[in-house]
Amino acid sequence: MSLHGSDKCGEIHTYHIYPLAIIVDRYNGTYSEGSFTAWNLHPETIPDEIYSDDCTCFDFWNEVRANEESYEYRKYHNKFGVGNTIQAAIDDLYKKLPPDERMVEVSPDEWKLEKFTRKENKND
Repeated sequence: MSLHGSDKCGEIHTYHIYPLAIIVDRYNGTYSEGSFTAWNLHPETIPDEIYSDDCTCFDFWNEVRANEESYEYRKYHNKFGVGNTIQAAIDDLYKKLPPDERMVEVSPDEWKLEKFTRKENKND
């Protein structure tokens, strides 16, 4: 996973979650309750509702969190994490994954962090 944009560098622990897609929240957490969402889905299968208009986005997040009878809850309730940082969103997702779907269980002392740094463009 790479980080894009100016001043984006650091270490992220991904827990070896695959697939893993990180999305910057369109409404900056107004409905999702976090600036970033992490999905245990391929990008093309992430629900379109998170990118939609206010009402649709509100309805999606409301259903996926609160209504255990809803289609959205049953399909997505343990497939996303939310946080105000990328790492917080990934951590939230990891906690929601059923233990048998976690690829790796390690203690924080055993984490192997992947480093990501911004590559300078020599043509700048």
